[in-house]
Amino acid sequence: MLPTLRQLLGLWFIGWDLGLIALSAWLVCEPPLRYPALLALAGLCLILRQLHQVHRLRRGREELERLLQAMLLWLLLLLVLEPVPGLDRYSLLQMVGLATVLVFLARRCWWYIIGSLRAQGYNPTPVVIVGTGRVARRTARGITHAGWTGMHVLGFIEDESTRWTSDLHILGKVSDLPRLVLEHGISQVFIALPIARYAEVRRIYEVLSQSIVEVRLILDAAPLTPLSLSTTKLDGLTVVGLRDNPHLGLNQAVKRGMDLAFASVGLVLLSPVFLLIALLVKLTSRGPVFYLQERCGLNGLRFQMVKFRTMTTQAEAQTGPVWATRLDNRTTVVGSWLRRTSLAELPQLFNVLR
Repeated sequence: MLPTLRQLLGLWFIGWDLGLIALSAWLVCEPPLRYPALLALAGLCLILRQLHQVHRLRRGREELERLLQAMLLWLLLLLVLEPVPGLDRYSLLQMVGLATVLVFLARRCWWYIIGSLRAQGYNPTPVVIVGTGRVARRTARGITHAGWTGMHVLGFIEDESTRWTSDLHILGKVSDLPRLVLEHGISQVFIALPIARYAEVRRIYEVLSQSIVEVRLILDAAPLTPLSLSTTKLDGLTVVGLRDNPHLGLNQAVKRGMDLAFASVGLVLLSPVFLLIALLVKLTSRGPVFYLQERCGLNGLRFQMVKFRTMTTQAEAQTGPVWATRLDNRTTVVGSWLRRTSLAELPQLFNVLR
């Protein structure tokens, strides 16, 4: 997208935002209101959260987060500065809430229209991909599928071309990038190198340092697929989280709520199965229905594991607790079937509730 058109689009969005904020104030509050003061504060908050900036890869979730932050800041400023004397807090909350909904819906509608036009070929922008490996090919497919961005892959940049890359349109080497940017009006360069070649990223960035072009790094996440990636900022540094503790904060409360809900429903629905298995265990072998064993759980907390008994009562008399084998003669007739189907583990739902 041309910079002038991009700036005009940003002003278009801000203009709609302020118009809808003014409409919200007119619908909720009693006139007369000092609209200039309200709108000035709202515009300042929108700009501080960079909602006047437009780029092709911004998704709805990111825009909603920024909008909520801007509106919360606006609300706090209105409460502290009181630019409209006599405006009660209930009306203030109504106004900010209505404005937030209207602005978000309007932005989504406009982005839908813009995305549809881009997908049909209007306002296209060429991009290039540095690299020719798996990551680069996947990046090209992703850009092609995301037609709403209006981006199209002009070609690939590679210093180490081989016969394995003969099917790709290679425009040149990294040193050719400044010339290619000028000749083709390239707006974005995607660096899609495997993680083993990340040392080359600095050189690519330096080559493009004098070019007015956006540079984006595609993370080679394949070696990290078992991990849950997250990003945050630390004194200007980008910190990539490879694994977070799922038992802290809100995650812990959500998990505990789900545990209680699913375990309760499971126990109610499976109660006939529990009764049937208990009768089978009791009728086919002597001893208790359940087997208890001490186990170590989260944070070293010890608890009594409970499951349906699948072995004879003398199974651990000589060897102690050991793993059962596939054809273990210590298992009962019903026990071997319970092990194969994992039904012996059903009573652990009680531990979930505990």
